[in-house]
Amino acid sequence: MVPAATEIVLEGHITGQRVAEGPFPDLTGTMDVVRAQPVIEIDCITHRRSPIYHALLPAGWSTGF
Repeated sequence: MVPAATEIVLEGHITGQRVAEGPFPDLTGTMDVVRAQPVIEIDCITHRRSPIYHALLPAGWSTGF
């Protein structure tokens, strides 16, 4: 069960494994450090028709739109 207003549902599990992720720019535009992050395996994706996906782009990156 999920809230009625949900746009996208990701079903999966955390594996317990960690992998190196990064470096990525932070909000100040400087590069952050590489970090060991948990691995999530997605088993199913469900969504509404024409779902709204809100993305945050760090360091002022633009898609050009």
